[in-house]
Amino acid sequence: KYENRKYVREKLLKNFIRLLLCFYISGLAYLILVENDISFLDFFAVILLQKIPGYSEFLLSFAMINVVIYIFYNSLRSMSISKYQSLGMILFSLVSTFIPYNFVNNSILGSFVGTEKYNCFPILQYFPFFIIGMYCQSNNKFFDKCLWVGTLLATVLITIYVISTRNLPDRFPPSLFWILWPSMFILLYYFVSNKLGNKIKQSKIRLVVDVFGAYTLDYLVISNL
Repeated sequence: KYENRKYVREKLLKNFIRLLLCFYISGLAYLILVENDISFLDFFAVILLQKIPGYSEFLLSFAMINVVIYIFYNSLRSMSISKYQSLGMILFSLVSTFIPYNFVNNSILGSFVGTEKYNCFPILQYFPFFIIGMYCQSNNKFFDKCLWVGTLLATVLITIYVISTRNLPDRFPPSLFWILWPSMFILLYYFVSNKLGNKIKQSKIRLVVDVFGAYTLDYLVISNL
């Protein structure tokens, strides 16, 4: 168990460094190619994560979630096998969408809890999807009836609300409705991708899929350029 935990944490650290480098590349490229204006102050502000350029905000969140998992690895593993602990964390994350974002002025903190300073993808508010995936994987429950009914109701009711009011939920920073709205489709995607993944493991195209999957982040960063 110790060796496995050590391997996971080494992998998390490597992923953090890789994603942070991708953030730097994408962020600095945005200032140079899109805004056509970059100074030494801007350069160091990006390096110190005090300035978050466009097209790169999500990369910072992807990097920081590795930090969260690294620090709370044991707690998350324990939570993943407990339905009630997982549910409690999901509810806590959903309640966090009511944080007064205008008081969060630190860019790094904003990547964790949300801010109005830039178009953020805060880890805490989007954490329910991570918890659900972790719970389903740990307990092999990819078709939990309560989960499917709950996400279906959320998606349908919020869709009705959006159509009737003709107003989209707030996205940056995310509101409660924005988080819940796509929940059924995300669960469906997760369910289908898991089934396909199991079949691909036993097929001849596994090598091709592995190659494309291994370089997804590289393609993403290049597309931002």
